[in-house]
This record gives sequence, structure tokens and C-alpha cells, in this order.
Amino acid sequence: MSRRAAGEGSIYKERKRLKRLKDGREAVYWRAELVTGWTAKGKKVLRKSFKTRAEAAVWLAEQVAAKNRGQLPVEPSRQTVEGWLGRWLRDVAALEVRPTTLEVYARQVRHITPTIGRIPLVKLTPAHVQTMVTEVAKSGLSARSVQLVYVTLHRALEVAVRLRLIATNPCNAVVRPKAERPELRVLSAEEARRFLEAAQEDRYAALWHLLLSRGLRIGEALGLTWDHIDLDGGRLEIVQQLMQPRAEEEASGWRRPRARRAGAPSLSRRVTWPPCARTGSARSRSFWRPASARAGRWSS
Repeated sequence: MSRRAAGEGSIYKERKRLKRLKDGREAVYWRAELVTGWTAKGKKVLRKSFKTRAEAAVWLAEQVAAKNRGQLPVEPSRQTVEGWLGRWLRDVAALEVRPTTLEVYARQVRHITPTIGRIPLVKLTPAHVQTMVTEVAKSGLSARSVQLVYVTLHRALEVAVRLRLIATNPCNAVVRPKAERPELRVLSAEEARRFLEAAQEDRYAALWHLLLSRGLRIGEALGLTWDHIDLDGGRLEIVQQLMQPRAEEEASGWRRPRARRAGAPSLSRRVTWPPCARTGSARSRSFWRPASARAGRWSS
């Protein structure tokens, strides 16, 4: 029998498990081993025992192929799913997404951990994920919320795969929960006209005109300051938004969002200022600059 080449692993009889059957024949077990890497304590070996040499050879060939594709865990650990999700939120997601999105992820993680949080990350299976999805659905969450829980776990495990903490993402073998888009109820042109007429004397009349006519997000509208509004030219520039942080992060109640990554497209844009809102905004500038704005709590 020819010797296996370096990097292809080895197969040998498992001497410690040799025993005799009742008819006197020897029960032979075969062990396959593959070196997957090195640590400060020495080499790291992946091993498994089989009843036949053929089974051991098939398994070893699969592991060698996975190793060549970079799909074998480099450093299998005892880290739990809960521990990994916390690390992912803190060390990965916090650097990639906005604070509001990070808070959404954190809420979804709180739905994941009660069911599968204590399972070692390397032992997480599609069956575990399916059970978690089923339990979350039974808890009374909407179909869209269940879908967000699944998506959050999938993204966290994709990072674990890239870091080679696990070989594959168990979520890929689970049917993604479906959520139907709710039918949106929007104001008709006549309803919008009646609303604006009723709000003409309201302190926030300019805000209502702006939201209805230009489609701004509420945070963008509340983040407007006078240096970005040109009443004479009838234009305004959207460059910032007002955001509410988590209470434990900033006692003042407001914070500036994380700076965008270099090369990322800018979210700032220019829109025309609705003529019907110019008079009201010029008449009541204090509407745009409440105490929180004068205190410098606008986010950029």
C-alpha cells in the first residue's frame, strides 16, 4: 500500500479498540486523521474512527477537500452561540452599520439566545436553527419580526464562516421565513389637502408640508438647521438627521451617528423647499430650533 502524500492525512488501525468477537474474529476499527493547523501547543488534528477502511478513506477525502477550500475551522473553540453573537455585535456589526441598525440587531439577538444560546458554536446544526425559528414564531412575533431574527442570525454566522470558526452556515439549510408586505395606507391628494388646511395655524405647519410634499424621513426633517435652508432660493439640503441613542450609551439623549466609510456614497441630497411651507417657517423660526438643537444635540 503506497504512502499518502503530505497534507492528505493518514489512516491506520485503532489499536486501543481492537477486540475479539464471539466467533473469535478480530473487530478492527480504522482511524482517519488530518492535520488542520498549528497552535502554540502543537499541531491541531481532526480525527474520526470507522468500522471499515473504505469509510475512513471517503471521510478523509472530504475533509482534505474542505481544507483546501478553506472550509475547515482553524481554531475550534468552546464558544457558545450566545458568546459569538455578543462578540459579533461588539466587534463586527458595530463597525459596519448605523447605531439604529445595531440596536435592531441587538433586539433580534435577544430572541435567539433563549433557544440556542448555550449550544457550542461549532455544534450548531440546521435542526437547532429550525427549532429556534419555530419557537420564535410561537412566541407571538409577527412574520416580519421572525424573518428579521433569522436574517440577523444568518449574517452573524456568515461572519463566523469567514473567520473560519465554523465550516458552513447552518442557516443555509433552513427555509427562510416568509413575511408578506402589509398594504400601506396612504393619504389621497384630497385628504392631504384637507390635513394641511387644518394645520395652517399649527406651530409645526412647515414640518407637515415638508413631510407630505417631499417624502423626507422624520429624522431628516427634524435634523434640518437654518444653515441648510435657503428660503429665498426655495431649496434645502439634507445632510444630517436627528437620532435617539440607547440610554446606556449617552445620558444626554442624543448622539452623532458613526462616520461613513471612505468611498461610501453620500446620503446628502438637495430638494426644493415647498412654497406653501416658506411663509410658516419664516414666521416661526423657533420651530426648527428647539432647546435640544440650541444645546448642540443635532446629529450629523
